[in-house]
Amino acid sequence: MKRVTLILLLFSLATGSLNAQALSGNVLDTHPMHWARYYARNIFDRNLVYCPIWNIGLVTDSNLSPGQGLEWPGSEGLRYGSYFVFYIGTKVTDMSQFEGKVVPEQWDGTEIKIVSDAYMPHTSVHSVAQTSTDKTHQQVWAPIPGYFNDGVYGFIEGINEDTDGDGELSPAEDVNLNGSLDLALDPPPVIIKSLAISTDKRTWPKWWPGGSYIGDERPDHMEEVRQPRTVLPGLRVGRWNGEYKAAPIADQETLYRMDDHENDAWNDYREGMYWPLKNSDGTPDTRDWKDGGVAGSGIEVEGRTYAWFHPLAEDLLVSVYRVRNYSDYILNRVVTGMWADANIVQGDYNAASFIKAQYDYEGGGGRLDFDILYQWHQFPEQLSTYKKVGTFAFAFLESPGIAYNQKDDDYDDLIDESMEDGIDNDNDWVPFADVGLDKLGPGDEGYKGPDADGTEGNGRWDTEDTNLNGALDKGEDQNQNNKLDMEPIRDDRGTDGIGPDENGWLGPDPNGTEANGIMDLGEPNFDLTDIDEADQAGLKHIYVYESRKDLKDDRGFWELYLEREAEDVVESDEDIVFTFGARAVKLDTMEWARFTIALVMGEDQDDAIRNKATMQRIYNANYQFLTPPLQPTVVSNVGDKSVQLYWDTDAEMSKDPFFGEDFNGYRVYKSTNPQFLDIKKVSDAFGNVLLFKPLAIFDKQDGLKGPHPIPFPNLGAHYDMGKDVGLKHSYLDTLVDNGRTYYYAVTSIDAGNDWDFYERGLVSEDYPMEAMPSESPFSITVNPLGEVVYRDRNTAVCIPVEPAAGYVDPFVDSLKISHVSGWTRGGRWNIDIFNKLHAKLGHEYELTFTDDHWLDNLTPQYEWGSTTGIRCMNLTTGDTLFNYKYDNNYEFVQNAFREIERGVFEGLHFDFGWRMAYSGGNDNDRGIRVIKENEYGRETPEWKRWITNTKSNLRCERIEVVSPGEYLPFDFEIRVEDHVGVDTSVSPSFLIPSYPLNFTTWNVTDPNNPHQMKVQIRYDKYKSGDIPEEMYGQIWDSTRVLITFPNHEGIDKTSYTLRFHKNSFDSLAPVIPPSPGDIYLFRTERNPTRHDTLRFVIEGGEWNREDAKEEIRNIYVVPDPYVVGNDFESIYELAGYSQRRVDFVNLPPKATISVFTASGKLVTKIDHESSVDFGRCSWDLTSEDGPEIAFGMYFFVVETEGLGTFRGKFAVIK
Repeated sequence: MKRVTLILLLFSLATGSLNAQALSGNVLDTHPMHWARYYARNIFDRNLVYCPIWNIGLVTDSNLSPGQGLEWPGSEGLRYGSYFVFYIGTKVTDMSQFEGKVVPEQWDGTEIKIVSDAYMPHTSVHSVAQTSTDKTHQQVWAPIPGYFNDGVYGFIEGINEDTDGDGELSPAEDVNLNGSLDLALDPPPVIIKSLAISTDKRTWPKWWPGGSYIGDERPDHMEEVRQPRTVLPGLRVGRWNGEYKAAPIADQETLYRMDDHENDAWNDYREGMYWPLKNSDGTPDTRDWKDGGVAGSGIEVEGRTYAWFHPLAEDLLVSVYRVRNYSDYILNRVVTGMWADANIVQGDYNAASFIKAQYDYEGGGGRLDFDILYQWHQFPEQLSTYKKVGTFAFAFLESPGIAYNQKDDDYDDLIDESMEDGIDNDNDWVPFADVGLDKLGPGDEGYKGPDADGTEGNGRWDTEDTNLNGALDKGEDQNQNNKLDMEPIRDDRGTDGIGPDENGWLGPDPNGTEANGIMDLGEPNFDLTDIDEADQAGLKHIYVYESRKDLKDDRGFWELYLEREAEDVVESDEDIVFTFGARAVKLDTMEWARFTIALVMGEDQDDAIRNKATMQRIYNANYQFLTPPLQPTVVSNVGDKSVQLYWDTDAEMSKDPFFGEDFNGYRVYKSTNPQFLDIKKVSDAFGNVLLFKPLAIFDKQDGLKGPHPIPFPNLGAHYDMGKDVGLKHSYLDTLVDNGRTYYYAVTSIDAGNDWDFYERGLVSEDYPMEAMPSESPFSITVNPLGEVVYRDRNTAVCIPVEPAAGYVDPFVDSLKISHVSGWTRGGRWNIDIFNKLHAKLGHEYELTFTDDHWLDNLTPQYEWGSTTGIRCMNLTTGDTLFNYKYDNNYEFVQNAFREIERGVFEGLHFDFGWRMAYSGGNDNDRGIRVIKENEYGRETPEWKRWITNTKSNLRCERIEVVSPGEYLPFDFEIRVEDHVGVDTSVSPSFLIPSYPLNFTTWNVTDPNNPHQMKVQIRYDKYKSGDIPEEMYGQIWDSTRVLITFPNHEGIDKTSYTLRFHKNSFDSLAPVIPPSPGDIYLFRTERNPTRHDTLRFVIEGGEWNREDAKEEIRNIYVVPDPYVVGNDFESIYELAGYSQRRVDFVNLPPKATISVFTASGKLVTKIDHESSVDFGRCSWDLTSEDGPEIAFGMYFFVVETEGLGTFRGKFAVIK
């Protein structure tokens, strides 16, 4: 037998406690084997089930400080749970007779009942729950250190932000948003240590303990040294240590481990002795736990909790417990369970109903649904709350497997299947498909034979990604379809569980397990990652009873609830609790078993049942659910009554495990509540609130718009996919009040999937499943004072404010962009100051362009082309900010705008765009568009009319380019003269006659140098009827005028066709042709070319004393009058009192404010000193003596240095 050696590492400790009272009297706080100092906690706030998780098997604080329970919906909801305690009961046999002797394989003796848990129903100065008789420790689960960032002076420090190793900080690397490159992140600044959580990298350890994931070749801390510290980094440095892969599978996850080495509570009964470990000679290791022995039964537990942001799963929380017997003896009777006190708002008058799971006993389909307990309040209308009281449900998902009794315990037609036998018991693992880069093989629809490039059937996995970086780089797109093509990897993803079609892929697994055609541990649907491969024991202990805090009595709890397998639900008006326990199983040494529960919330029982169906779907997929795109990184700037948001484009490269590249757009949310509850207004068909209402939607121009074709299942609601407006990466909000706090979030959303989405190019993988869209999560965490303690990288907290008197923020006036040369018109030319500290005040910049000369190649008459490059230069310094050049206009449009918009150049942010679709209905990639809209972007009939005051009832009803015509980037006029013969039309063939004309056509793009054009004229006689002979050569009803231009061979080519018709309102009136002097004009928007040069200057950014003297006249108080409370105050309270506040506005950088009563008595004096971009000072309405002021009229005097004095008044109404 192996000898377990305990290495006691002595090191300095940062002693942090979960509760000063809870650990008072424990004299071993700094002992290396006393792990209570590693208690850690974190809050699950990713969805509506808001509750803490502790690394000692607790869901909710369960009577530990600060006493947070389960709240729903969100942190401002009602309380639905006080205690959720995971426990393990074991029966072992007294071995006191073998002290100093070799222990046999089997022996007789007194049974010892051990229950390991962290149940602490009471803590006080004089008494701490489950404290040992010698007051040295608590006899509860002990958290295993090394699974969270304990700080530089703790057990293990945090991760390194420099993920790419270049020594510089990028916005995506700035985890703690402090603008500095941290080589070891500090943990969150909280009193209780922070449990590692997937959504906050500050909580992750520098590297994970050895043996904590599949494929980790470092020593397992439990098998060899039981001390988890290691100096070997391992393969998951800086990555989330997920259960199914080296990344999260849910939107929020936790991970911890705990064991029972300090749980000697059973020894208080003096029933015998039990030592879980052996010495190398086979004798019991009888050392005390403080000396390296183990006091409990030798159980280790890995705890994980999962939550999803998706609206379908926002009412769910799943806790998974993997149990390992690390002792040297078989444990013949092990019961895993959960004890809970779920109080619906209050403890009394709760009712519960238990529904047993259904099995397919005849068909071998296994379990059809879950064991579930519903709990509700019997008299919700009598509770002192205006909020709707919902329903709580507790679902039992997984129980330990039994792989030794030759029975089909879960009725799935598999006997003694196991998650650790190296067999794909249910035959659902699938290797990569060796079908070639077209991803079609024999039997697939559309298959035409082996790939011409030889990639099909060559025995290796093929991909266009030659450098294996997960992105489509230049030169890799072999078939020119603008997609990264690869053979389907399926389940053959290697031991890290991540394949090239997923986010977070860093290349093939170094051990060669990826795409090798062989089942390897860590890959989906095989052994430890396939929950169907366990012959689950099922739920056998179900008791609902009146609370009596009996979990603290190991022996009594065993005898009452674990000794027998039964179901008992009492009805009582008193506080009820319940315990769920799995059927007792046998655990071999170093064998794992699983126990999983889910907390399910609903607005009523029907809603909870619908949520239960979602939970079933998640369970069937090994706890994977619809995967949203990556979160964009948001940066914000505030100004005077404005908030500017910017975000990156990383989300657009997201990959879904089912549908591949399926990104569709962004949504901007704005709220005055950190949980955005005031904008959660979109409800389902049942009236239940479901979605947040976005401030703006920016979606791809891909035809997916309006209601999504796939609704929320059984809810009658559809996602709004936008209006095909195109992607943007910035948003300017001017509907804000200075001084008020606003919370913003920018989310990314995918396309979901329908039967034709692959053919339409909306997704890159053809997967036969309908799916509604998935949206990336967002979260902002505030403390009880309303201060932001953490926010996701796709959120921003902004307080717009006026600058100081005399100061204007640096800016670029888009209306003052000088068009030095060229004829470009239209498009989007937004230039903003992204970082005013980096803006170069007074500097002049120049934009120049390159084009593809396509029009030069058609005609010698013009020099013009579609844009292929853009350069920005600082003319003041001669520096080039950017210079993007591409081979053609398509590549330019696809790449340049994105590259420019995602960058910041000398503090400037550019948002350009001028891909203009032809408004006649045909797509036009030439960068030309006929203008048919007004200045607000709305189509008007103005373009149809003559620009002169004509009496004609003819107008141009349509402008089009008929193939093989070409678009021309010019403005044109038709001028009607006083006689026929001023010009002659062009005849393209003998079928179309040439006419002398009474009008001329001009290219008036350069008004100083107009150029006459040749035209064809045609009459649609079958529409216009008989045309008077004298009207030939003139514009009549149903006349077509075709503008032409010569090619290099002198042959006329057509461009725009103008169709003139009689006004439909004058259908019965005779035709009135245009008169001499009438002019018709139409204009085009066109992209910039090599002839265009634009210049702009950065203005403002300086404080001006003379301007300040004028602007201090505008000092005022807001709000005025002050009434009880105002919108600028925090919604949170300080020491039980709301934070009163008024602001003095438009102050200079330095001033003294004196406030007086109406009688002239000084109330307070405030010294104001701020930066030039902040012109506001807050006052808490307290006098210099401390108490709040009374209602009435107050006067104030603002004194400045050299700027003068200002006097004003305001009113306070209490």
